[in-house]
Amino acid sequence: MKKCPSCGFNNSESRDRCLKCSTLLSTQPVPDGSHIADRPDAQTPLMVHVRRAMYWLGRKLATQLPTGVPHRFPWFAAWLSLIPGCGQLYNRQKPKAVIFAFIYAAMIYLVAKTFFIPASDAVCLLFVFWILYAMADGFVIAARINGDRWRLRHLVAVWFAFMFMVGAVLILGQAAGHGLFYLTTVRADTLAPQIRKGDKLFIWSTLVYRRLPPPGSVIYYNPARYYQYAPSGNLAGDDWVVNEQTSFEVVTASAGQTVECDASGVIRVDGKPVPPNLLPVNPNGMPHEWKMMVPDKAIGAAMSHGVVDTGLLGGAILAGTAKSPRAGQAEGRRIADLDNACVVRRPAKWGMELDGELIGVAVFCYYPPERRRWFGTKGLWLSPPPNYPEGRP
Repeated sequence: MKKCPSCGFNNSESRDRCLKCSTLLSTQPVPDGSHIADRPDAQTPLMVHVRRAMYWLGRKLATQLPTGVPHRFPWFAAWLSLIPGCGQLYNRQKPKAVIFAFIYAAMIYLVAKTFFIPASDAVCLLFVFWILYAMADGFVIAARINGDRWRLRHLVAVWFAFMFMVGAVLILGQAAGHGLFYLTTVRADTLAPQIRKGDKLFIWSTLVYRRLPPPGSVIYYNPARYYQYAPSGNLAGDDWVVNEQTSFEVVTASAGQTVECDASGVIRVDGKPVPPNLLPVNPNGMPHEWKMMVPDKAIGAAMSHGVVDTGLLGGAILAGTAKSPRAGQAEGRRIADLDNACVVRRPAKWGMELDGELIGVAVFCYYPPERRRWFGTKGLWLSPPPNYPEGRP
């Protein structure tokens, strides 16, 4: 009789398996494999190593879900993650919230430190990816706390909602041509070299910037028109009205101050030579022996750059020539009403700025990367430009 090693049932000698439980009654000898030729070990594919490494890293970075947490709202957790660490704090993961807040702060510091170099584009893109990752983490953890299965389509929806929100802010912020801010591109080189064609500037509108900007600020405004006319000679009768539309200039003086450009070309405020940060865009373009007093509730912006929108006096014929005030003076022309063109006021009616009225304050140039700079009240010049005749008190 053959006794089953598993259930103890006695089987007949002729059976190979137990009649009761089908367990094998006799063991077969295992070959030692000595007759098999030696073969090299099979090579593990690269992707297998990658998957193993990712699985290992995922296990190391995985955090244990908190217990005893009531229902979480995944979408709310995702949007709350835009605030450093708040989405993770909402999910009751305090250590992770501290880590995320620290990474946020480090990324913001890195963006600020590299903002004025070309590599900042890559750093800013990395920061955006980090924001998307933080949103994904908040959403996924909240879903897992609820016992739900998260799906990739939900994360894609969160990311597209974030990009839609950014686009909506950019569109609504500039709604109707006069919103909270402007993203303006310079269209001509009449302001070169300090502001060049193709530069993109961020501008706070007068809706946000409620007070008149102080001297040294770079403003975006509608200059009032002025005239260039030739009283005699070959140019007699060749009279021009200059209406530049929108442009940029530096605030040189406040209300009650006197601005002048003396016979040597030095720009003065109340008789004293102005520091470099108060110099206009093109200090060498101001006409000589010119003087004005800034009226009440206004600022003085000495319009000195070239213009491209000129027309015949009394007509609407555009000539397309570029003339600066000093260039017109060098041709023997007299300049009229330039003092009015250099006076800038707050708009009388919001959204409908007329000639001589402020549109906004230029905060910084954000493109191209190599020309990025903050304006603030530092003006455009750190030192007087070449050929500028610095005055002495």
